[in-house]
Amino acid sequence: MDTIIKIRIQIINIQKICESYYSNILNSESTSSNSNTIKSLTLPFILSLVNLDISNTAPQLLQLSKWVFILTLVCLLSLLNVFFYGISYVLIAQYDLQNKFPRLKKIIIYYKNSNLIFMVIEAILGFSILNIFNHYVAIIYFILY
Repeated sequence: MDTIIKIRIQIINIQKICESYYSNILNSESTSSNSNTIKSLTLPFILSLVNLDISNTAPQLLQLSKWVFILTLVCLLSLLNVFFYGISYVLIAQYDLQNKFPRLKKIIIYYKNSNLIFMVIEAILGFSILNIFNHYVAIIYFILY
C-alpha cells in the first residue's frame, strides 16, 4: 500500500513539473515583439494545433497520458534535430566547403563545431526524455495491472 501512495505522489510531482513547463511554453513572453530572445516555435505550434485542455477533474490516467504525449513530442523533435544536425555536418564535409570558399573557412569551421555540440546536447536531451518516458510507461502499467 505504501508503494502505491509513493507512486501517486511521484505522479503528482511529475504532473506539476510538466504543467509548469507546458504553461511556460504557451505563455512565454519570448514571442512578443519586445523580447530579445529567440525560441523555436515548433513545439508551441504543434501544441496549439492539438487540443490538450484536460480538466483537473479528469482521471489521473488521462492527465498522465497527456504528459506522456508531450514528452514523446519533445523527444521526437529533439531526435529530429539530431538527425538534421548530422545531415548538415555530413554535407559540409562531403562538399568540402572549406576549400571551395576559403574566405568563409572560419565561419564554416565554427558552424561545424557548434553544430556538433548542439547535436550532442540534443541527443542527451532526447535520450533522457526517453528514459523519463520509460518510467511513465512503467507507472501506467503498474496502475492498470
